[in-house]
Amino acid sequence: MDHVALLSRLIEIDTSGTDGAGCRKLLALLEQQLASAGCATHIVDIPPTSADGLEGRAALIAHRRALGRPRLVVYGHVDVVPADGWDAYSPRLADGKVFGRGSSDMKGSIAALVVALAHLKDSPLHYDLTVAMTMDEETHQLSQLEYLTPEVDAGPGTHLLSLDAGFGYVSVANLGVLQMDVAVRGQAVHSGLAHLGRNAVEDASRLIAAILELKRRVVARR
Repeated sequence: MDHVALLSRLIEIDTSGTDGAGCRKLLALLEQQLASAGCATHIVDIPPTSADGLEGRAALIAHRRALGRPRLVVYGHVDVVPADGWDAYSPRLADGKVFGRGSSDMKGSIAALVVALAHLKDSPLHYDLTVAMTMDEETHQLSQLEYLTPEVDAGPGTHLLSLDAGFGYVSVANLGVLQMDVAVRGQAVHSGLAHLGRNAVEDASRLIAAILELKRRVVARR
């Protein structure tokens, strides 16, 4: 299997449509490819109640289970943002690169994964593997991921590999976002007894300063 040819086929499928039809067409192609690579595959239909009311949503789940080995879930999405003003769905090869909508984010890495698994079809894997291919990542996907959780069967201690766009090397926690709700509590007192109270705003300012210092250290990493 040639990864450039497969990537070109993936780019040719317009997966920017809001109706999800292009995404489902591409998922069907990937299901065939991953099945040929030795995976047990199935398309999961996601009801509108778990897709922010959207119809026709689906995901592809592919397993190469190896019970007793470390669990690895590989995540990818097939949707792309719309393209205007250029022939984005006719892939062009130049200077050793493939140009087209989604070639980087993230059909290129999907093609690489499929071809790698095809080459490893008759070889044992070091991981108990599940591949999850989704749609709507560029817009709103969280409720769909929650629906897919039982299908993925991650369990504790699972490794997660995201195929999202990178820079030619494997990075850890790239593009990660940690969202928290933090409550800072104080002790209200009469203004004449301020020394007996605790000002939550003052404590929050120290917390913010600590987070900013952590940010400085993280941003400095290479």
